[in-house]
Amino acid sequence: MKKYFLLSILAIAVIAFSCHRLKEVVSEKADAKYDYAANGYAKGYVTEVQLDGCKWMIQLDSAGKRIEPDEIPPGFQHDSLAVWVKYKSVDRMSICMAGQTVDIVDIKKR
Repeated sequence: MKKYFLLSILAIAVIAFSCHRLKEVVSEKADAKYDYAANGYAKGYVTEVQLDGCKWMIQLDSAGKRIEPDEIPPGFQHDSLAVWVKYKSVDRMSICMAGQTVDIVDIKKR
């Protein structure tokens, strides 16, 4: 009985300590020496929108495309703020429906 109890405690500990949470990487200022465009970042501007269900979107410089992140960090919620943004597309429904739904992987001020 003790053997199964110890094994279950060990299994729970292994599971708890082996899992890690994806940490959102957000920094205030972009490094001037780093080539963001070559590393998967897109130039964009944070825009405040007046639509039901969403308040902030990012207008990309490329072809006027708008992306709709689930959340923009509070330090980046300024209208017309120039940013570098790395994102991944996600397939989810949105109340706003004004742009492509994405998750932000990284965002930096330009």
